[in-house]
Amino acid sequence: MPTIEVTTPQRRPLPLPPVCVKTGEPTQDRVRLRGSAAPGWVLVTLLFGVIPYFFVHGMTAQRYELVVPLRDEVLRARRTWPWVGAGVAVAGLVLGFAVAAATGSTGGEWLLLLVPMGLAVLVASEWRYAVGVRLTPDGAFELTRVHPRFRDAAVAATAAVQP
Repeated sequence: MPTIEVTTPQRRPLPLPPVCVKTGEPTQDRVRLRGSAAPGWVLVTLLFGVIPYFFVHGMTAQRYELVVPLRDEVLRARRTWPWVGAGVAVAGLVLGFAVAAATGSTGGEWLLLLVPMGLAVLVASEWRYAVGVRLTPDGAFELTRVHPRFRDAAVAATAAVQP
């Protein structure tokens, strides 16, 4: 999915169109995204371990607060589906061990298949409904995994206000 810069390198917000970031449909709904973003090169530090990664990420990350257009149904799905995935995974684990304990450790193994299914739902919902924020090399924030129609509308809105 495409990416689009939403701030200038000086962290001034760029104009965003009234188009949903994830669906590309017109919307007046807005959501505030808060967090921190680090440059892409920080991922390379994972080769040296998790502790160096977290140290470098903490040292280079920049805080952000962005207001982006996101349809209400996408926000509801974003809040619901991760819980469904986690519930399926936990239920599979609990039921698998409960059946295995009740039947003498046979017969419940198939319930453990719910664990990877629940994790798959969790990952798929994150990929489908989450909007990533990344720090570009020049210091601007960009949204990742945006809909192509949103990207096109954002490029047009930015071109309309720049001389």
